[in-house]
Amino acid sequence: KERENRKDKMAPASTDTNPYDAQPRKYLRVQMEPIEIPIDGDDSILFSIVQSSIPGAHGLYFKEDNIQKALKYDSTTGRVMKPDNGWYQDTIYVNIAHGCRPYGKRLDSYTSATERFEQSVAMV
Repeated sequence: KERENRKDKMAPASTDTNPYDAQPRKYLRVQMEPIEIPIDGDDSILFSIVQSSIPGAHGLYFKEDNIQKALKYDSTTGRVMKPDNGWYQDTIYVNIAHGCRPYGKRLDSYTSATERFEQSVAMV
């Protein structure tokens, strides 16, 4: 198991010179921890497992010539199909839905206020 033997190192901060700043800017690369998803006998994966592991997961893709290529998704079974190159040839990335509400929490204050108002009216 190559991954177990490899020591992951945090990428060092990089510097970028901005002509308007006296000091160069520093950046820190933040990464999500990789997860392992079980591959079924038909070489597909169940997308709901990805979604339960990564809240807000919206789709999977790999890069070919620096272009995102979406993996095929079967909406009738909820399964993601194995890419033509196989699961291990390319890094698989996850799309996170824009405006994702983590763990089902509502972040919109108007929506929350409306719900509280409707609950208080229902009590009367």
